[in-house]
Amino acid sequence: MRFGILFCTLTLLTLTSGNFAHASQFLPALTYPLHDTPHGLATADFNGDGNLDIAIPNYPDSGNDNYVAVFLGNGDGSFKVSVNYSLGAAPYDIAVGDLNGDGKLDIVTANQVSYDVLLGNGDGTFRTSSDNAVAYAATNLILADFNHDGILDLVFCGTDQVSTAEVLLGNGDGTFGFASSFPTGGRNVSALTAADLNGDGALDLAFAHMGVTTVLFGHGDGTFGTPSVYQSGVPSYRILARDLNQDGDLDLVTALVHPGPMVYLNNGDGTFAPGVVYDIGLGEAFDVAVADMNADSLADLVVTDQGGTFNLLFGRGNGTFTRALQYDAETGSQYLNIADYNNDGHPDLAITAFFTLGEVIDDLQIFRNTGDLTPVVDLNPTSLRFPATFVGQHSHPQQFLLRNHGPSVLTIANVTVSGDFTQQSHCAKTVGIGQRCNFSVTFTPTATGRRDGEVTIVTSDGSHYTEELSGIGK
Repeated sequence: MRFGILFCTLTLLTLTSGNFAHASQFLPALTYPLHDTPHGLATADFNGDGNLDIAIPNYPDSGNDNYVAVFLGNGDGSFKVSVNYSLGAAPYDIAVGDLNGDGKLDIVTANQVSYDVLLGNGDGTFRTSSDNAVAYAATNLILADFNHDGILDLVFCGTDQVSTAEVLLGNGDGTFGFASSFPTGGRNVSALTAADLNGDGALDLAFAHMGVTTVLFGHGDGTFGTPSVYQSGVPSYRILARDLNQDGDLDLVTALVHPGPMVYLNNGDGTFAPGVVYDIGLGEAFDVAVADMNADSLADLVVTDQGGTFNLLFGRGNGTFTRALQYDAETGSQYLNIADYNNDGHPDLAITAFFTLGEVIDDLQIFRNTGDLTPVVDLNPTSLRFPATFVGQHSHPQQFLLRNHGPSVLTIANVTVSGDFTQQSHCAKTVGIGQRCNFSVTFTPTATGRRDGEVTIVTSDGSHYTEELSGIGK
């Protein structure tokens, strides 16, 4: 099979602030212990009570204890103690859907050499799993209706060198039959997604590989065309299809191990513009999700990284994003879901962790979004010192930088300067998310000796930001 190779120039945007957010957008995490390594995360209402639940496949840290942990939600962001359901082999991924047409959600896991199906009872419990062999490595999976028969089908792929995908068409009773297999266009698949990327009504597939992203157009019958290959140069762990620039076409975003998320904008026909990378700093990106995190109706990115933080990049509505605003994930961050777990209308985060700085920690963290959109402001430097200046003469101006890291536009209500100091230049009244501006101040001593003053910036929400000023009159 011949692959259509599309060589792309990558644009790198180094946009990380290097500062942790001190805003109150998220409450301290609710933490739930896991006893083995989490390998995936799925959110759904398994018991039909209107509250979101969570299912996590767990790979045994030791021994042969393979299972899915199901946490039933209480509707306030907290969860009941998990119930574990045994699997036939160690799981690597999870998907949720109604596999047998009974209106109840079921679970399927990819177990490298097999897959397990757990049929739901509709009350948050599940029947004994059935373990089924696969022909190729199955470390990643997705559920979707690929042949338009109204029944969910399965696509598996793995981290083997060949990276062959396997299509299993659903029978409508919770079982599947082998349909076809095909090369994905790269090696070591780490993630896949299904979406109609070219607008023909048939679901297509996009794969994240070791150094490339590939796209295969679906024919609508469960078969797929030859891969188009987009170079990324760096391994990635996750891939999603979302409309990031409001043009009605689905774009792609991947979580590159380093430096951070890569965005491919759709040209409208299922081909993509060169990828743009956003730097999240020192951590290695692991997962990425898309949601409107600041209530401006624009798609934002949330990225977890293995350095123990999660990062918010706010969308501008044109497919570009602001600098990463970092939050401490407390015990690490890997797999990520965004959903309203406490029914307050704000998107919350569910994050799993399986290690932190060498210490083995397996847990689930729930970060509840308060909806507080107070801007996070950074002033640099925090003080200005002027050299000795003759009384009555003007010094050279010095500057300090104001940054708005988000999650909302900063509106400046007033700026005051005290002492023997004068403001020479100023910011605009509003500073957008991820934007910066410079203030310029001069020193004109009215007497000899040390002279002190300050610049105070008052924002529309009543917050005060102060810059200390000092100089010597001679």
